[in-house]
Amino acid sequence: PVPLTAQGQVSRSVVQVGGGPLLARTARLTIVTDQFDAKRAELDALIRRLEGFAGRILVTGTVEQGRALTATLQIPGDRLDEAIAGLKALGRVSSEGMDGEDVTQQSVDLDAHLANARNSEKRLTAVLANRTGDLDDVLAVEREIARVRGEIESMEAQRKALDRRVTYASVDLQLTEEKRAAMNLGPQPLSTRFADAFV
Repeated sequence: PVPLTAQGQVSRSVVQVGGGPLLARTARLTIVTDQFDAKRAELDALIRRLEGFAGRILVTGTVEQGRALTATLQIPGDRLDEAIAGLKALGRVSSEGMDGEDVTQQSVDLDAHLANARNSEKRLTAVLANRTGDLDDVLAVEREIARVRGEIESMEAQRKALDRRVTYASVDLQLTEEKRAAMNLGPQPLSTRFADAFV
């Protein structure tokens, strides 16, 4: 798995192996359990073991009504199948789905645009260093350098986001607590049964 920085960012770019496609994978799972607290602890342990992280976790409901945990998990792409198997072991699967988006061409196009923009920045910087024009020309070159630099920074951010989508698969998980049956308090007193019958 690709290590994370302290800010949770992918610390290196994805390397395409063997000319295969770059896939951004997404899975969805709804799990029902009657041991919510224990399974929540197992979920946390599973995420740590797989070296993933949770982008978002939200727990709603009460013990009496039944609780529900909704989470978006980021799992190393090469361990997604292992993660799905581990999540399914948390309880009964009520729904599941998986998608894979081929982002190979998007990655190639982005790299080409980045290379062109960086070359343009170098040429403009060289023109500015020579300062052969008048002040208006210099200011125009400086504005163009700023514009190209903004495009480069934007594309670099897109590059990081795309790398993360490929390196880490996204799992939308819902862990639902099975509603407990009401307690049976035994036979009702005769007076209560008469009152109920009268009503």
